[in-house]
Amino acid sequence: MKRVISLFLRAPQLGKVKTRLAAELGDEETLKADRALVVHTLEAAFVLRGTATGDHAGR
Repeated sequence: MKRVISLFLRAPQLGKVKTRLAAELGDEETLKADRALVVHTLEAAFVLRGTATGDHAGR
């Protein structure tokens, strides 16, 4: 049986992501945090898929 992982992520954009967190951290720091979370999520998905190469599109 083929395993499938579906991820729904927004492209990290200044002032458009994690707006409640941005109220505390500011837009720049929030963007950095969001990018780190996206990378972490993609890396975890690649590990689960068995292709943890570190070569991810869009990075």
